[in-house]
Amino acid sequence: MNWSDLGKKVADVAPLLGTALGGPVGTGIGSVVAAAFGTGNNPDDIAKAIDADINSHLILKELQLTHKQKLEEIALETTRAELQDKQSARTAHKDSKMPAAVTIVMSILATLYGIGLFFIEFPDSNRDMINYFGGQMITLWVASVVYWVGTTRSSSDKTKMMAARG
Repeated sequence: MNWSDLGKKVADVAPLLGTALGGPVGTGIGSVVAAAFGTGNNPDDIAKAIDADINSHLILKELQLTHKQKLEEIALETTRAELQDKQSARTAHKDSKMPAAVTIVMSILATLYGIGLFFIEFPDSNRDMINYFGGQMITLWVASVVYWVGTTRSSSDKTKMMAARG
């Protein structure tokens, strides 16, 4: 188990605490959780202690309430760092023609795949492979289109909001 896995487990009970455990400061937050359960500061020991303690839900909720302000600050800083990283990548590639080329190629492939499904008879033994390939390809195509159409605009808006707040 790693800090991210432990964060997911804890997030069911204490979402802010779980998010912090799964983030870049997981080890530091883990030491607080470890101290509360009287265990070693590693995800496996903490998970075992949580599973063994019938009051673990109460302990986790109390930790979250006690450290709520700091956990919210950590979550905000993590979000800022992620948005800044994405914006930095977009800025670095803004003059590159490769993302547009990838989007165009993926659009062509997705179209050909869709047409092929209607006009080509595939052997039964290959159907699973063709469906798997198509699902993966469509997922990648959607991601390439979303990069340009959806998340670029919303990420830019979020970055501007974050800059205005702090």
